[in-house]
Amino acid sequence: MSSAVRAVVAAAVAAVLVFVTGSVLLWAGDFTVLAILSNLVESLGILPNGWSDSHMTDLLIAGLVISLPPMVWFSAMVFRRALAFERDIAANPPAA
Repeated sequence: MSSAVRAVVAAAVAAVLVFVTGSVLLWAGDFTVLAILSNLVESLGILPNGWSDSHMTDLLIAGLVISLPPMVWFSAMVFRRALAFERDIAANPPAA
């Protein structure tokens, strides 16, 4: 396998790991904030009681929609930086 292919594979693995880990954590945080806010709005009487319990899927989807664009952007940034680093290491190997 050539060094160019290795660089792309290493950068892709780094980006996928960041995307998966970050997405799960960010999605959980977004969902938690949305659930707390929906319970607050219920307690204020703006939404009917039990709305957040019966619309849990909507809250999960909203959390996904909120967290997906930043994670795609951040993963693309990690891929670009990892690829540049791998190419730099391939061009200038460290001294032994």
